[in-house]
Amino acid sequence: STFFSLSLSFSPSLEGSHHFVCSPFSNRVKMPHAYPFLSPDQKKELSDIAQRIVAPGKGILAADESTGSVAKRFQSINAENTEENRRLYRQLLFTADDRIKPCIGGVILFHETLYQNTDDGTNFAQLIKDRGIVV
Repeated sequence: STFFSLSLSFSPSLEGSHHFVCSPFSNRVKMPHAYPFLSPDQKKELSDIAQRIVAPGKGILAADESTGSVAKRFQSINAENTEENRRLYRQLLFTADDRIKPCIGGVILFHETLYQNTDDGTNFAQLIKDRGIVV
């Protein structure tokens, strides 16, 4: 039986040139892989978004529970797992008072949520963005 160790590391570059380094034992093999370049405006926008998400005192709200996960939560309180009940639950989360704004830098959403609206017709994703939070 032969023991073989392999490590793989990824080295990104903002200029679009990336290298995967594959090293069995001590031998290193570089495999170049190029991605399209980002324009200076795209780089700045990406950096600004990242800074907003990880600003001091802020975190990410993981609101991406699947319908199955929500079903378990609802079952524990004897609520029916319907799309309307899931929408109402998410509305409760996303319309909480503005004291949460300084604490949340970004929100991860479940696919269904992207198409849901508040009672007054405001799209959830837009509501969150309007509060200065990254979706």
